[in-house]
Amino acid sequence: MTTTDLFVELENFYDAVPRQQATVEVHGGLALFVQRDEGAYPLYARPVLGASPTRADLDVVRARQRALGVPEAFRVGAPDHSGPA
Repeated sequence: MTTTDLFVELENFYDAVPRQQATVEVHGGLALFVQRDEGAYPLYARPVLGASPTRADLDVVRARQRALGVPEAFRVGAPDHSGPA
């Protein structure tokens, strides 16, 4: 397995796991994972796979997190490892 393959696998994992317990709200290039169960541990926002979020996307998600009363938490993707491994 190459380093690139590993990062792709990790990014897919970080995107897939919260979907099991959350509603996903897409705001431009960011996906916000909102817990379905009240009182459950709050989740995070992360870049949509393959997307390049903008500052405007970040501002919208932060405002939505504040409106939901959850921490402004983000899972930042791995650096671009699409070049030679």
